[in-house]
Amino acid sequence: MKKALFLGAMAAMLLGTASCSNDMEPAMSSDGTVSFKVELPGNFESRTISDGTTATKLEVACYNANGEILADLQPTVKTDFENRVATVTYKLVKGQEYNFAFFAHADGAPYTFTPGTNMTECKFDVDYEGVCNDETRDAFYAVLKNYSVTTAETTVTLYRPFAQLNFGADDLAAAEAAGITPSQSMVTISKAATTFGLFTEEATGEAAVEYTLANLPSDPAILRVEEKNYAWMEMCYFLVPSNEANVDVEMTVKTNGDNVVVPVANVPVKKNHRTNIVGSLFTQDANFRIIIDQNFDNYDYDIVNGQLMLKAGMTTDEINKLIASGFGSFALAENLDIDAPIVVPAGVTATLNLNGRNITNTTDIWAGDNWSLISVQGGNLTINGNGQVAGKANDCYAIDVRDGGNLTINGGDYNGNITAVYVLEGHATINGGSFNIQQLSSQGDYRFLLNLYDANGRNGTASIEVNGGKYYNFDPSNNLAENPKVDFVGAGYESVQDGDWYEVHEITPLTDVNAIKEAVQVQGKTVVVASSVMLEIDPATIAAGVTLLGKEGASVKFLNQGKVINENITIQGFKISNTGVTRSTNLDLYCNNFTLKDCTFEGVNGKHEVTTHGSDPSGLILIEGCNMTANHINRGVLIYGKNTVKIKNCVIDALYPFNCDGSDNNVIVEYSELRGWTSYNNGTGHSVTFTNCTFKRGFCGYEYAYLRPYQNTIINNCKFSSDYRINPVNQCTITITNSTWLDGGAVDVTLIDWSEGTSGSPNSPTNTDGTTVYIDGVDVHPQS
Repeated sequence: MKKALFLGAMAAMLLGTASCSNDMEPAMSSDGTVSFKVELPGNFESRTISDGTTATKLEVACYNANGEILADLQPTVKTDFENRVATVTYKLVKGQEYNFAFFAHADGAPYTFTPGTNMTECKFDVDYEGVCNDETRDAFYAVLKNYSVTTAETTVTLYRPFAQLNFGADDLAAAEAAGITPSQSMVTISKAATTFGLFTEEATGEAAVEYTLANLPSDPAILRVEEKNYAWMEMCYFLVPSNEANVDVEMTVKTNGDNVVVPVANVPVKKNHRTNIVGSLFTQDANFRIIIDQNFDNYDYDIVNGQLMLKAGMTTDEINKLIASGFGSFALAENLDIDAPIVVPAGVTATLNLNGRNITNTTDIWAGDNWSLISVQGGNLTINGNGQVAGKANDCYAIDVRDGGNLTINGGDYNGNITAVYVLEGHATINGGSFNIQQLSSQGDYRFLLNLYDANGRNGTASIEVNGGKYYNFDPSNNLAENPKVDFVGAGYESVQDGDWYEVHEITPLTDVNAIKEAVQVQGKTVVVASSVMLEIDPATIAAGVTLLGKEGASVKFLNQGKVINENITIQGFKISNTGVTRSTNLDLYCNNFTLKDCTFEGVNGKHEVTTHGSDPSGLILIEGCNMTANHINRGVLIYGKNTVKIKNCVIDALYPFNCDGSDNNVIVEYSELRGWTSYNNGTGHSVTFTNCTFKRGFCGYEYAYLRPYQNTIINNCKFSSDYRINPVNQCTITITNSTWLDGGAVDVTLIDWSEGTSGSPNSPTNTDGTTVYIDGVDVHPQS
């Protein structure tokens, strides 16, 4: 990828209409004679390029109130400009309405002006053949509609119908010093309009444009962007389809060595706007960020090191439009006092550098759906740098996240009211910064400093992960933001109290096996195992509440009987290898609450990966993000006891991906891929629920492709390979909704195998009496 460059700017422009020097308007003559004083835009910076001086020819067409061209005023009036002003005179009938079209261009410019027989036919066409770095391609237009003679002189200001595209280099001298001599350049544009209707003011037609190579000037003009000078390499005028579009452009510069090619995709361009692409073109690779400059002579935005600088004079609406445009990288140039939330909408990824400045509000923001200074509404926002985001006292939060947005905070100070960071729906990752509130909760404390919407926190659609930062009177590892208490601290991190502050930092990984074995005997401790460690441990020695976390590459072998006997243990991030272990089960859970996360099993031929025995129906065994695809696994998860078992984001390839015959559990399987023959009878009144799962034939030694439920089963939003079948057994209800084959077609009754076969095989005799199967609400049980 190329490095970011400085870019142009986008700003609003109103071209003023010149007024008469006298207080009184000049009186028109008695015969209705009127003069039009036609002005080109001024050159505020006296540049040699894009100053409008090449448009020396003016063509004018006049139409009556019905839009018909006035033959007696033809041929079309043509005249020259002097000091950007031209004057044309007409004798018109007082009291009548007229329509005028004005088109100014250079002599010999590649444009064909056609007045037509009526206003709708008035147009000019563009010929893009030739070179683009040609100021004679500059042109202007204006129209007067429903004009009546009231004064002797009317001033008409012209506007460009084109977009202007510029390339500028700040390293031309450095390139030449290094022996690189640019000689010619050219530009291609993926699409440009070919015709412009003056009265419709719309560009139509479409063509790919490839200009020809042209010699670079020996003394390039200066393109000044945000107080910095660039050598003006290329300049193009072209009509924009629909007046506003995104196009792919490419500049090629021929040198005495390899040509320099600068491709830029999805460039925003707009009628009467300028887009600048500038930076170090020759001495470093570049990744371009582009923004439209709406005024050809005024730069309102600075882009420094690829960051668009946000200034105190910008309105919140203006800032939000820039963010929504997808520019991507922003920094504070000055402190911002805003009156509405800065919003990052869905589909936008942005980075904000606080840059030592502050975002605050002196007028209330909290009202309706406005809750915070910054609101991540479905988009992705990363905040870097030092600076402060602080809400007005007794008003708003600092930041909120909603609509599935994602927020990452790497630095800065955040001060809100009741809450500093609130997540309604989405995720926040906090890696640094300091957090405080000035208005306490109704409980009179700091419990909501970081806060989730409770229901979404419980169902997993709102979350916060804390991997750093400082928090005033708030322990992110043990807080009352939710009910019950929650731990926001990420795996491998810990919260340490220092006076009134809690600071989160990474736990140092352990490399000594004996130190690890000693540490896991401390109740509630998080023990991080370094990536190089091969740990052999009896899981019965792990104390209650311990998290045993392996850094990538760490491995573990569970000794003795592989029994876990203490509650609330988490084992995460390990390669689990039980080669040489003679028992049938690798992990034997004699506890009611246990989490196995992000682990990979290997070397377990003919064994069960995990077996559960818990006796408490309120207990939860969570198996998440695990890969159980070693060759010839007997059972991925063998379920006994009464706990709820949840399998999430796993891949299991086994004779039985999971099996719970004769147990009394609720089993929940989400976002997992199950390969093989899944069979279960999970007790009266309990059920198995599959959501967003994929079912396939087994590949690792047991090539079965069956689901055999003996108990009530719910299958929602799942996918099945074409050779997979459900083999229902008596007295159960199977409900399948919104599920498909892998090719995308909706599943049908062919998914259900009612056939009889050899006892003991996957298609063994099926007694369908009392069995009900619904597919999208339709009972597909065969009628007797």
